[in-house]
Amino acid sequence: FFHRKRINNYLKLIKEIKIETIYDVGSNNCVYSKLFSKIFPEAKIYAFEPNINLYEVSKIKCNDFKKIEIINKAVGNTNDIIDIEIEEFSPLTTSLAETNPKSTTSKIKKFLYEKKTKKILKVEIIKLDDFIKHNKCPDFIKIDVEGFEEEVLKGLLYNIKKIKLIMIEFHF
Repeated sequence: FFHRKRINNYLKLIKEIKIETIYDVGSNNCVYSKLFSKIFPEAKIYAFEPNINLYEVSKIKCNDFKKIEIINKAVGNTNDIIDIEIEEFSPLTTSLAETNPKSTTSKIKKFLYEKKTKKILKVEIIKLDDFIKHNKCPDFIKIDVEGFEEEVLKGLLYNIKKIKLIMIEFHF
């Protein structure tokens, strides 16, 4: 909550930057997409979420937000079909990045979800450079992909200089 409030306050301060198109990469359940829509009501928002469970929740939560388009695809440095592991009772832990099993986050996840049912699903992964060929380049991009940030940025090499604002959420 406090994190979103700081972001909200910051974005309201930079209203002089014209934001027409936003990419929300790793949109989860579209909390930030909805926040961005309120701050930049004229902006078109593309919300990328590879987890099918979160995608379905987002479609319901964003039904009244006509300028938010939810896309059930992963974003990275390739155009392909990949496997994604989804923990059924913990949809918030989806990541394409390899994790360090000695990290605190991995230990917590193992403790909480080790005996939970996991599904391996196929999902399309795309490069944003290729997506931009058929859609507008974003003025603002938010990336929250749980350790996969470098791959997302590598798939954006040709257009990255055109983006006015980039926000990356990451954890040590």
